[in-house]
Amino acid sequence: MLNLKGDIDRLADIDKLSGEAADLVRHIGERKVPVVRWELGNELDRFEEKWTSDLYVNRAQTVSGGRAQGRSQGALRGHDGRL
Repeated sequence: MLNLKGDIDRLADIDKLSGEAADLVRHIGERKVPVVRWELGNELDRFEEKWTSDLYVNRAQTVSGGRAQGRSQGALRGHDGRL
């Protein structure tokens, strides 16, 4: 699972989270661990948080490499090439 939020009580800088996600993907890839799918966030629409779809999609796209200064572009793909 890749972190979209940051700390328990606040949103972390999205570029920081994107870089951490890219580092994790590289680390797992270097060890040739097969990944079928990556989970982006975890139940962020539940409990008191109630994330909106816009917040979730924006942060998920950034963390998954869509806009984070090229640091993780294309990195979050499973063995079949899909997110």
